[in-house]
Amino acid sequence: MLNTTSRKASRTFVAIGALLAVAACSQAPTEYEADVKDESGGQLIVSDANSTDVPVNVPTTPMTNVPPSEPATAM
Repeated sequence: MLNTTSRKASRTFVAIGALLAVAACSQAPTEYEADVKDESGGQLIVSDANSTDVPVNVPTTPMTNVPPSEPATAM
Protein backbone atom coordinates (compact mmCIF):
# COMPACT_ATOMS: atom_id res chain seq x y z
CA MET A 1 0.00 0.00 0.00
CA LEU A 2 2.80 2.41 0.87
CA ASN A 3 4.58 1.60 -2.39
CA THR A 4 1.50 2.50 -4.48
CA THR A 5 1.02 5.79 -2.63
CA SER A 6 4.65 6.81 -3.08
CA ARG A 7 4.47 5.99 -6.82
CA LYS A 8 1.39 8.17 -7.23
CA ALA A 9 3.07 10.97 -5.32
CA SER A 10 6.23 10.64 -7.41
CA ARG A 11 4.23 10.77 -10.65
CA THR A 12 2.35 13.81 -9.40
CA PHE A 13 5.56 15.63 -8.49
CA VAL A 14 7.14 14.76 -11.85
CA ALA A 15 4.05 16.01 -13.71
CA ILE A 16 3.99 19.25 -11.71
CA GLY A 17 7.73 19.73 -12.28
CA ALA A 18 7.35 19.21 -16.03
CA LEU A 19 4.44 21.65 -16.13
CA LEU A 20 6.43 24.29 -14.26
CA ALA A 21 9.45 23.78 -16.54
CA VAL A 22 7.35 24.27 -19.67
CA ALA A 23 5.64 27.33 -18.18
CA ALA A 24 9.00 28.87 -17.22
CA CYS A 25 10.45 28.39 -20.71
CA SER A 26 7.54 29.86 -22.63
CA GLN A 27 7.62 33.55 -23.48
CA ALA A 28 4.92 35.86 -24.73
CA PRO A 29 5.26 36.44 -28.49
CA THR A 30 6.45 39.87 -29.55
CA GLU A 31 3.72 41.81 -31.33
CA TYR A 32 4.62 44.48 -33.88
CA GLU A 33 2.15 47.06 -35.15
CA ALA A 34 2.52 48.65 -38.56
CA ASP A 35 2.10 52.39 -38.93
CA VAL A 36 0.36 51.92 -42.29
CA LYS A 37 -3.10 51.17 -43.59
CA ASP A 38 -3.51 47.78 -45.28
CA GLU A 39 -5.69 48.25 -48.36
CA SER A 40 -4.87 44.95 -50.07
CA GLY A 41 -6.73 42.70 -47.67
CA GLY A 42 -3.62 40.59 -47.05
CA GLN A 43 -1.28 40.37 -44.11
CA LEU A 44 1.36 42.99 -43.47
CA ILE A 45 4.87 41.81 -42.70
CA VAL A 46 6.48 43.98 -40.05
CA SER A 47 10.08 43.66 -38.92
CA ASP A 48 11.97 44.99 -35.94
CA ALA A 49 13.35 48.47 -36.63
CA ASN A 50 16.23 47.96 -34.18
CA SER A 51 17.53 44.75 -35.72
CA THR A 52 21.01 44.36 -37.19
CA ASP A 53 19.86 43.80 -40.77
CA VAL A 54 21.95 44.95 -43.70
CA PRO A 55 20.39 47.85 -45.67
CA VAL A 56 19.56 47.01 -49.28
CA ASN A 57 19.23 49.53 -52.11
CA VAL A 58 16.63 48.38 -54.61
CA PRO A 59 16.96 49.86 -58.12
CA THR A 60 14.11 52.02 -59.38
CA THR A 61 13.94 50.68 -62.93
CA PRO A 62 10.69 51.41 -64.76
CA MET A 63 8.74 48.31 -65.71
CA THR A 64 7.67 47.68 -69.30
CA ASN A 65 5.06 45.20 -70.42
CA VAL A 66 6.01 42.33 -72.70
CA PRO A 67 4.19 42.55 -76.03
CA PRO A 68 1.63 39.78 -76.57
CA SER A 69 2.77 36.91 -78.77
CA GLU A 70 1.43 33.63 -80.08
CA PRO A 71 1.33 30.84 -77.49
CA ALA A 72 3.88 28.07 -77.96
CA THR A 73 2.59 24.71 -79.14
CA ALA A 74 3.56 21.40 -77.57
CA MET A 75 5.43 18.89 -79.69
